[in-house]
Amino acid sequence: MPFMEVKYTLAGERREFPCILCARGRGWAVLRYQVPGDAKVAQVAIPAGSLTFAYYWARRPYNVYHWVQADGTTIAFYFNLCDHVRLGPESVEWQDLAVDILVAPGGEYRVLDEEELPPDLDPQIGEKIKRAQALVQSSYRRVIAQVELSTRAYALACAL
Repeated sequence: MPFMEVKYTLAGERREFPCILCARGRGWAVLRYQVPGDAKVAQVAIPAGSLTFAYYWARRPYNVYHWVQADGTTIAFYFNLCDHVRLGPESVEWQDLAVDILVAPGGEYRVLDEEELPPDLDPQIGEKIKRAQALVQSSYRRVIAQVELSTRAYALACAL
């Protein structure tokens, strides 16, 4: 039975993605997902067969997808601003706060999806988004360096 990533959108939609659990510890988990078909996110091409190494922390207001090609080359890093991360025995569940941050391998930083925020957004959620965005902006270079090193280890330990 696969390990599940369960994402809840601000609109209340539930989305499930079957993954492989690569590693977990107290308050964190790493999942691997194989991209089934060609995809594009903000002009970044993600070829079919690419891998997503998804990093989740119970106490951070973001998770990170590290997209890599089959040969291990980094495609990009994708920070999902989030809330209510729950690390269960068979799943990771999290509340997607809609706003995302894309970081290219060279460090170029782009905020995405702000237009997806509803006009009647709860002000408390708006504040969470602002704080999470500020945290990512101040620490993303350190985080992606750690993620990239970890992915190298998990790519071997969590092979197909």
